[in-house]
Amino acid sequence: MEQTVVERLNLSISIASQAYGNWDKRNGLSSYVSIILYELSIHNRMTQRELIKLTGIPKQSISKGIHRLDDQGYLIITQSQRDSRVRYCRLTDQGREYAASVVEPLMKLEQIVAKELGDRKIHDLACLMTQWSHRLSHLVEQQK
Repeated sequence: MEQTVVERLNLSISIASQAYGNWDKRNGLSSYVSIILYELSIHNRMTQRELIKLTGIPKQSISKGIHRLDDQGYLIITQSQRDSRVRYCRLTDQGREYAASVVEPLMKLEQIVAKELGDRKIHDLACLMTQWSHRLSHLVEQQK
């Protein structure tokens, strides 16, 4: 039985999602905490709103993850000096060490795959996956 291109794409996305899920499980992380650690490892600080917009993860999950990391001493929340409604999240030194132990090894694996595929393919893949995920997400939301 021959798969259609869309079926192959769906299967590939599922396999990649399972790989990330296995990584998270092996490291005792929920997916949303893992993503927060990942993004805050890349960016010095982010607001909750920025995390929600960037990741597409629901506000409740981002909030829960932020507070869990804060309670563990891995993250600090600071208020903007310009707007008291804006709160920034950043990793503490302990949080950076923790992220380095659980997120950076994953990033290294991603870099191995990216190097194997080459810059052009990775660029094209990123562009296409962004278009695919945004469009599919929009259509799913319309089905409510």
